[in-house]
Amino acid sequence: MDSKKENLWKVKYLLDIKKIDKQHQYFFSICSKIASLCDMARSGKQVRIGQFLVTIFELRSYAFKHFATEESLLVKYNYPDLFKHIEVHDMYLEKIHEFTNRIKNIMNIFRLLLIRIL
Repeated sequence: MDSKKENLWKVKYLLDIKKIDKQHQYFFSICSKIASLCDMARSGKQVRIGQFLVTIFELRSYAFKHFATEESLLVKYNYPDLFKHIEVHDMYLEKIHEFTNRIKNIMNIFRLLLIRIL
């Protein structure tokens, strides 16, 4: 990547749970990569769709890993708003699913256009 977006992570996000804090920091680093790719594309720099897809899928995969870790800790320590928090995770995963479907649809349209042109 030509452009590096500063990491969006802030110290104020620390929970003082080492494993979760480390995972949250990694999440933010993936989000920073996505923001950087978007900035590059908006500024007219060439961004390959593969770069973008790999990063989106990395975010998706990491979400599953992180949510499993976090939810098991929430259960272990009897977190009072457990189901509300899991609902937030589910909404996040649904947004990623919607986003990846939109990308898939755009790529299908692009393929159809290429077939017509060629």
